Amino acid sequence: MPIASTTWLNAKIFQENKINNVELKVQFIYGYNFLLTPQIKPFIIDYMGDFVNFIAAYGKEVGLPDLRLNEDNLCSLNFDSKINVDIVFRQEQDQCIFASKIGTIPLENKDMVFEELLKANAFGIATAGAILGIDPDNDSIVLSYVFITQSFVYELFKTVLSNFVNLVEEWMQKLEDLEKVNNLTTDNDISFATPANFIHA
Repeated sequence: MPIASTTWLNAKIFQENKINNVELKVQFIYGYNFLLTPQIKPFIIDYMGDFVNFIAAYGKEVGLPDLRLNEDNLCSLNFDSKINVDIVFRQEQDQCIFASKIGTIPLENKDMVFEELLKANAFGIATAGAILGIDPDNDSIVLSYVFITQSFVYELFKTVLSNFVNLVEEWMQKLEDLEKVNNLTTDNDISFATPANFIHA
């Protein structure tokens, strides 16, 4: 089972010919998610250029030569007119986010559905390391996945995107199956908490 851990490191920041001792908090989750204090961010290599190239290369490969990030560092892809994936690049954190709507928040039996989603979310086992959540502004159930772009090459980017799309399709089907149940009770044997292969090993 993946283990989330927090490590404290002492870092020396060289700024204006002075050495300032600062404490850097690095949080490793599944080996590739982290948070950085503001003091260290200016000293991180800017990987946005590589990510922009990923997007451009993918666009050319799938017949979308004009695909690029907008001014908010976001773009969207549609697969089979059914699955829409928003791709967001957070430059300061060097993070890429894949996000997709997989269903609508139900009007009935909401608590039961949320309980199943939380069970599936636990430890990332049933979600292949992705995250289930809700967007109350749009009454949507969403699936998202976050990764650090500096650890990626283009082929891995394509693989992770493909795996994410497959996972979205799987979860859309699970929610559709749930909607077919008119009266969800504790007697119904419906559970989302089944293991799935991780998107990014």
